[in-house]
Amino acid sequence: MVEYDLVIKNARIRGKPSDRVYTIAVEGKRIAKITPENGIHGNLEIDAKGFLVVPPFFNAHFHLDSVLTLGEPRFNESGTLWEGIAIWAERKQKLTMDEMLSRVEKAVKWMAVYGTLWIRTHADTTEKTLTTVKGLVKAKELFKDLINIQVTAFPQDGILTEP
Repeated sequence: MVEYDLVIKNARIRGKPSDRVYTIAVEGKRIAKITPENGIHGNLEIDAKGFLVVPPFFNAHFHLDSVLTLGEPRFNESGTLWEGIAIWAERKQKLTMDEMLSRVEKAVKWMAVYGTLWIRTHADTTEKTLTTVKGLVKAKELFKDLINIQVTAFPQDGILTEP
């Protein structure tokens, strides 16, 4: 008897007849088998209880470096992009790697719980010590078993402001 890493039983699947449930067998990070059979076993087994199983979400535009900083150092009273950029310019002057990673960890765990398993995050490259870039590259490694993080460069203040 083959045993898989993960088996999801009693799952409804988009594109398949809605009056049937299926078993999904996962080996490593890949679906190995989808079948109406019920005799498949895994190291971890989940009963979907007839609910729909869908692919995970992909967040293609996110700023993990500034996540969960609302009100720090102050609120954006005007609600404008320009005030938001000015507030972030103040905030990033006091940014530390440990503090940023703590916020990133909280956000990444929330996202994973709600089904997001891929994030493309933009790292502010205009801060001289590159704390955000280094921190997000570190976060990518720290959370690789939970979520896939792609880090892209984002010159927040423009390419020519920090020569």
